[in-house]
Amino acid sequence: MMRFLADWTAILLVVACAANGIGAHPFHVCVGQMEWNEEKQHWEVSLRVHPQDLERAVAQAQRKPCSIDDSHFSEQVIPFLNKQFAIVDLPASKSVSEVIAAMDSMDSEESPPPQSELRWVGMESERGWLWIHLEMIPPNKIAPDHPAWLVHRIFLGTIDRQENSVRIIHGTNRYSLQFLREKEAQTMKTDTVASKDSSRIPGDSLNR
Repeated sequence: MMRFLADWTAILLVVACAANGIGAHPFHVCVGQMEWNEEKQHWEVSLRVHPQDLERAVAQAQRKPCSIDDSHFSEQVIPFLNKQFAIVDLPASKSVSEVIAAMDSMDSEESPPPQSELRWVGMESERGWLWIHLEMIPPNKIAPDHPAWLVHRIFLGTIDRQENSVRIIHGTNRYSLQFLREKEAQTMKTDTVASKDSSRIPGDSLNR
């Protein structure tokens, strides 16, 4: 179903070794992948996060406790993720700060920009990390090569040294986007170079 950009087993081993020396959870990295499903006309998304980071962030956002073991966890996390990880249909001429401000206008009386919608598929644990699998419905039914903005600010405003990255796959076109604090949004590319990467991520066995 979806192919991943790297051998995350090796990465997780590096993280585990580092953790033995400097603490239980020294690195804060959210990696993920988006692959376009041509038949269903939506993106298939997988995000890898540290479960405790996610529980704390969702609990803070909804002002009540949150646990991945809660039977209603998906209902709690989707509203949070929709505000943190989204395609926003704004011109490429906009600045990152303008895109973020427009996205935040969803909570005000201002008219928000067209934005994607996330739908829950499932989740699974892997060596202390949590993989979340989602469907992302693009705003205004825009094509996958439309020059929209991708916002990925999960934990960027709350955790020091947080880094996020997403591998994007549309047919033979493959590229990665990196996100840091003050760089929470990136324009999605329309002209990319194909990659020979053929590794796979957890969750390929999940039915969508």
